[in-house]
Amino acid sequence: MKESETYAGTWNILGEDISFNGILHVFREPEFLLCLEITIPCINENQHPRFSIKGKFPFLEGRLLNGMPLLLYSCQTGQESYHVGAFTRQFIYAEYAFWNYTIENQESFLFASAVVDFGDILQWADLCAFQSEVTESNKTLISWESKPDILFSLDSQTTVTFRPILQDIPTYNRKRSLNTRQSISVTFNYSPAAPWSKIVSDINEIRYLISLGMKTHVGIDRLFCLPIKKEPYEQKEILIGKGKNEQTVETSRSEYLFSLKELAENDGEHLAEWCNVYPKLKPVLDLYMSSFEGHVATAEMLFLNLTQALETFHARFFSNDVVEYRKRIQSLLDSIYGVDSNNVCRAQWENLLLSRSQKKYHHILLKSRLAELFFDGGAVAMWSSEFSNIEKICYTRNYFTHYDETLIDKIYSSIELPYVNTHLMSLLSYHILSLLKFEKDKARQKLKRYTADVRTMFIINEHTNRISDVHGTASPANGVVVPSDGK
Repeated sequence: MKESETYAGTWNILGEDISFNGILHVFREPEFLLCLEITIPCINENQHPRFSIKGKFPFLEGRLLNGMPLLLYSCQTGQESYHVGAFTRQFIYAEYAFWNYTIENQESFLFASAVVDFGDILQWADLCAFQSEVTESNKTLISWESKPDILFSLDSQTTVTFRPILQDIPTYNRKRSLNTRQSISVTFNYSPAAPWSKIVSDINEIRYLISLGMKTHVGIDRLFCLPIKKEPYEQKEILIGKGKNEQTVETSRSEYLFSLKELAENDGEHLAEWCNVYPKLKPVLDLYMSSFEGHVATAEMLFLNLTQALETFHARFFSNDVVEYRKRIQSLLDSIYGVDSNNVCRAQWENLLLSRSQKKYHHILLKSRLAELFFDGGAVAMWSSEFSNIEKICYTRNYFTHYDETLIDKIYSSIELPYVNTHLMSLLSYHILSLLKFEKDKARQKLKRYTADVRTMFIINEHTNRISDVHGTASPANGVVVPSDGK
């Protein structure tokens, strides 16, 4: 077995008297895993004893050798091995371990609150910081500054509080180093008390929110709960037994889609909108977040994920009814350009939004969906002058998914794809920000700066460049075409 922490004790199924000796193995790297190894001895004529359950069951109670109670939740039996005439060894896996915690029955498995440390989200939250100052008498003063909590309602039963925390505060220190720790605790309070399944769902919703804002994967460093039984009144630590142990990686402020402060603006309008749209938005986010979690091996795979994310975003938040789509787009074009069919801009957009193919198909085509996302009701979200890019995206997607050799000269090259992916990410980011009621102009400018920076890096990294002036401005000199940014 991999290296683990081990805890020996006795174990029994909740509500049953028969107990077994066993060792709980707690693995933290590279994935969380809780594995209980119990031993069932042969008694009398039973030479082949077995655990009384096969498959899934909710609870196992434990009592460690030091007397501490432990509750394993969401359990499932695994491998078993027999030593005929001696004992049977049974492995049981659990999704959660509640430390120093017991329940009387399944109905009492409810919680008043949960507290989560999502790791290094300090800069994104911007609620606390260490400060140092050198005084006139040459003394260095180190202080910790914190801001008020940020609280909002997740639903009628749940409030969420972001709170700065300072831990391990020394009163006097003569050692060579001073160790103290600041963090952001996120507290979920419930009235009435909630089952664990709801708490897990709520934690994941906030984890997705922070991940989206920071544009990075957000993990869970520590997790606590407060049961409804308030004597003694103390939080119980929870160990997680599934999933990768991925730490939150801090990103630059310039890469954030939004910060906690920006989320809380306008009397929490953005947070309220997040709560409304999250259930419908989550499948889109699963595809979108593959762009910054490092789980996508190639630019081609990321391109397919992003085009699928844009496609399902349009279906969920714009239209998935082709008849309604045609009527709405026709009315939109009439209102912006009038009914003059000779208008050049109208003709160009109509060819993308209501092409001949779209008029004969009974479903909304990818080309039409992307065109409406780019068009954005006439505001034009991205790539304002490059109408051909939309068709090229579709050709590239169709080439990857259906493999048509006749498209090979119409698709993006492997060199261009990372840059194109950046534009697709920005387009989706723009519409997600709009969905959360952020100002469109600010969102557009933020994302244009990001894509411009990526374009510069693309030129530097993929081309032979000449330094054209004293400021060090680079320009491609090898004749390779750089994808247009629409300027």
